[in-house]
Amino acid sequence: MKLGFYCFDNAGGDALKIVAEEAKSRGHEVVNPVKQLPVSDEAMVALLDCDAVVTGLSAFETDMELNVVRWLRSEIPWFVFEDVPEAALRPKAKELAYRAKLVFAAHPSGAQAVQDFGYAGSVCLGPPSQWRAEYEGVMAAKANNARSEISKTRRPSNTAAIMNLKDACTVWSLEGNDKVVGIILGKDPDENNRILRLLKDALSELGDSYVLAISQHPGEKATKTEDKDRFEGAFAERKEILSGIWHFDSGWKGAKLAGNVDVLVSGSGSNITIASAYARVSQVWLDDEGVRARMRAQTGKDTWFVAELGGMLVADGVGDLGPMIKTALSERGRQYLLQMQENNFPLPEDWHTEKKIVDLLEKLK
Repeated sequence: MKLGFYCFDNAGGDALKIVAEEAKSRGHEVVNPVKQLPVSDEAMVALLDCDAVVTGLSAFETDMELNVVRWLRSEIPWFVFEDVPEAALRPKAKELAYRAKLVFAAHPSGAQAVQDFGYAGSVCLGPPSQWRAEYEGVMAAKANNARSEISKTRRPSNTAAIMNLKDACTVWSLEGNDKVVGIILGKDPDENNRILRLLKDALSELGDSYVLAISQHPGEKATKTEDKDRFEGAFAERKEILSGIWHFDSGWKGAKLAGNVDVLVSGSGSNITIASAYARVSQVWLDDEGVRARMRAQTGKDTWFVAELGGMLVADGVGDLGPMIKTALSERGRQYLLQMQENNFPLPEDWHTEKKIVDLLEKLK
């Protein structure tokens, strides 16, 4: 068979690459355009010649996948792959939902919503493929402790003013009583800066024993020429935001960060928060109107399913962020969260959902 797999988004692209590699290992011809890029003309021609095509549906770039579907001949079955629950329900996909043969659901609870949306049906064969890879990444990071790489950096504004050295800073090694608060940024630099500013205020109130460790999203970059100035301005603003607190620009990917922090704070639908729930990482979800607006644009819902299912503690607004970080670090808070994670994110007996997906596609023969 000739099978096509494509998702523009980073996590969805990783997930479908795992499925594509499984299909290729069985001798199938595979078309798997590069994630984070529009489908090239050559790849589009190859996709249109497939026996079946599986796409994700990206949060903000849904048209990247839907443009493929619009070109598919009606006799070529199209499958929707969810890298997170309800990803199939992107608003732009509603007009084409009738065209899909089946949705590979990330969680069985969404079956009715998928049908109400207009799809023919869904099947949950297990956790999406990249959840396993990200879980293993977080667990490996826990085992290979990299906290010795963390240094605290802060530019003392009073010294900088006296010396007239804008970039003057102090650097200290991480101390034993320091608590590392991590954040994995999203794609929108302005929203990232807003949340970093809130975190700065919360950590400033908690004191100097709290260090903010940052992981930048690979998709946080200007993809259009007209966005270049906005991104550059946001990055310049970020330096100022971080100047007054201890922080660590890790350069780490999300899994390494999640495995080496004391608590992970999030205000975006990051797949690493899913893996972290399975890996029993202490996490806090920021629930404020800015986050809710962003989530509505991304998923159509106000919140993130990991927080809804108890995989994270929820900070009820900005004023609750600092206290909830302290709760997540307390013995009682950790034990409560651990129990919720074990109840609602039990480790599956078989993580290899990609094998079951290819099994089903092979039945099309």
